[in-house]
Amino acid sequence: LRNGVVIESLGAISANNLSVVNAPGATGYGTRLDNDGGTAGVTLTGVNVFSGSTGSGLGIFTHGAVNLTKITADDNAQNGIVISGPASSITLTCGVATANGLYGMQATTSGLLKLVGWFSLGVNGDDLTYGTLSITRSCPG
Repeated sequence: LRNGVVIESLGAISANNLSVVNAPGATGYGTRLDNDGGTAGVTLTGVNVFSGSTGSGLGIFTHGAVNLTKITADDNAQNGIVISGPASSITLTCGVATANGLYGMQATTSGLLKLVGWFSLGVNGDDLTYGTLSITRSCPG
């Protein structure tokens, strides 16, 4: 598989205002964030856009906590967002995934999955595996 942007680390991964749109030839992930060799987490802040990939828009592979803010993952041939590891916990605040070929979000955590203002509309909805689920329908402020 071919990926667009790839960030690999044994430590924490943190980015602000990350956008990857129409990654050419990205049959794997438009963006792949991978630190599953350690226990540190992945954090995206600001406004983040992952759209138009011929694979999945955003792939996160970690055993740490995942914190995502203002995520848009639209029009990807496979999934909008994939989070695997499994992550220790996942918090997604203000996100949308529409018009993806498979799932809006496919995510696995053994801990808390917290969705705040998450909207997903697509072929198969979401595929979520979690220990505890917390949902708040609207974005803060």
